[in-house]
Amino acid sequence: MKKVYNLLKITFFLCILTPETSMGMGREAKSSVITKDTIWSKASSPYKIEKDIFIKKDAVLTIEPGVKIIFTKTSKNSKPKLIVRGALRARGEKDNNITFTSDYPLSGTWGGIIFEGVKNTKSEMSFCRIEYAACGIGCFNSSPDINNNSFNSNEVAIVCEDRSSPVISNNFFTENGTFRSIPGGISCAVYSNPRIINNTIEKNKGYGICASTYSRPIISNNIIREVWGRGIVVFTNAMPVITNNEIYGNTAYGIVSFQSSPVIIANNIYKNLSSGIILLLGGNPLISNNLIHQNGTGITCIESSPSIIYNVIKDNIGSEIALWDDSIPLVNFNHIKFKEERPTIGLGRIRETLNLNSNFWEITSEETIGKSFKSLVEGEDITGKANYSDFLTHQISTYESSAQIAPHNYTSTQNIPWHIYKDKALFNSFRDNNWEIYVTDFGGTELKNLTDDPFSHDVYPVFSPDGENIVFSSSKNGNMDISVLKFSNNSITQLTDTNTNEEFPCWSPDGKKIAFNQLENFSFYYIIDPDGKNRTKTLNAPEGYHGTLFLWVPVN
Repeated sequence: MKKVYNLLKITFFLCILTPETSMGMGREAKSSVITKDTIWSKASSPYKIEKDIFIKKDAVLTIEPGVKIIFTKTSKNSKPKLIVRGALRARGEKDNNITFTSDYPLSGTWGGIIFEGVKNTKSEMSFCRIEYAACGIGCFNSSPDINNNSFNSNEVAIVCEDRSSPVISNNFFTENGTFRSIPGGISCAVYSNPRIINNTIEKNKGYGICASTYSRPIISNNIIREVWGRGIVVFTNAMPVITNNEIYGNTAYGIVSFQSSPVIIANNIYKNLSSGIILLLGGNPLISNNLIHQNGTGITCIESSPSIIYNVIKDNIGSEIALWDDSIPLVNFNHIKFKEERPTIGLGRIRETLNLNSNFWEITSEETIGKSFKSLVEGEDITGKANYSDFLTHQISTYESSAQIAPHNYTSTQNIPWHIYKDKALFNSFRDNNWEIYVTDFGGTELKNLTDDPFSHDVYPVFSPDGENIVFSSSKNGNMDISVLKFSNNSITQLTDTNTNEEFPCWSPDGKKIAFNQLENFSFYYIIDPDGKNRTKTLNAPEGYHGTLFLWVPVN
């Protein structure tokens, strides 16, 4: 468990970079403060930077393709930085990169490129090579476009904090991190919501991606491999969406979640040395439609009760699923490969009976299935600790078809990512690289995108009791707000507009109130009218409701 608590050391010290006011100059960098639009040309390259360079608000620094910027370490504690408060346009070319480097080829020998309060759309870094920095790119309340760059031998490649939401796409990360100090690829913290898409993160140290402190990144279509440590780390109430990634060959875990609620959907997770996924100490993770195979253990839960549905879990070296210390997950509708020689399901210090019904085990003998449930604690009796008698006799989930989440006629309302009204079902899909709300019939013949907004993530849909309206959460205005969609004409009314995230809405049984959760320093529950009036705050869940990850549902 010591390794678990060491995760808490991951972020906050990464890039606390204090601007200096002393002059620093390299070729063409005539002042440490850039107050007007400036161009660093290839003809004047290389530029040597000895002390911090500031780009002031309203000024734009443009760097031409082929330029080389060398940060010079003049003393033991000197780590010059490029600090952006205006705009930076560093647009290289595929065969003519811009290089940010150090005169001393060792990680952490210069400070990095730091964006502070940059919310304009003018800043972009593309086809750049960033190497040997303490923090390759730091985004603090900033959202530059970061694409097609390479990050090599930095202590940490990218940091996103203080409500930053950059798009980080098509980059290559290698040899970043120092392992003992934990940093590595990309760190997201303090309510930041970056989109991390189509990157290759390999052979870093510590971690590939870390999400912490109420951050909600979208981590999609990346390759995260051969990290000396952990592929993805999630902790301190983070809620990332991790979807369609290939996560393999990491020396510890594929994904680690500690006191958090990640949404882990449609990933290929394999050949990670310890566990494909390990979930620790609470949170409400959702693990759905993944292929989890050839890891040390498939999924490990320690004092955690996730929803594990519609996955293929097979050919892992140890247990396919290992459950420890009163973990009570929902494990249904999975394809879990039966193993005779090793435990298919391992149980350790579990006091309550687990619901493991409706899974496909590749065999049809209840007695044989039961023999593959083994105790992980020597001498512990696990008789009666798992209910699996209602098993499936045919395969119901394959990874090849799992990338598009589709609803099934599953009548339980706990911990499932869709909501049903009569013959219609609402669900979320990431098929267009952002979360949209779809409605379909159970036959799958009628399918309609209800939100259809490429610049907004729309999630947690719930039908009103009469089926005429849908309440959901939307990021249309930056943070997650509560909105209502009229089903007959798709008109949308936004009910809330605050600086915090408001999620998990549901209707009262009479349709006259909407309950939702607001994430401040900790969670508060609110009740509001469907027209946005009479908003009331309460510290406790409204009577008659039960909280789950995706939505609030009436308790019968």
